Amino acid sequence: MEDNRALVVDVALRPNDVYTTFRWDRRNLASWVTAIVLCLIFYDLYKDARTTILSLEAGQSILLIMTLLLLFILFGLLLVPYLGVRAMFRKSPAMTNARRYMRLRM
Repeated sequence: MEDNRALVVDVALRPNDVYTTFRWDRRNLASWVTAIVLCLIFYDLYKDARTTILSLEAGQSILLIMTLLLLFILFGLLLVPYLGVRAMFRKSPAMTNARRYMRLRM
């Protein structure tokens, strides 16, 4: 007597399965190292030039712009790739639905 059974697997792929900011791979490691180096450079510039910048009339505004620039760079390096993956999932209906894989065992 033949026993034909089917193995059915439903796969639902989510954006966190594809990419997360804290996953250990080369791209994320490069982003984190770049972000840390940029933070150190901005901190060094801030520490050395703070008194000179504050002596200017618009010193507070310049420091605020430097801080905002640093935050935008960090968000760009760390969050933009994740948001790109989220947009890819949102645009493609094939990625939002679960897929069914079936294999017949003989």
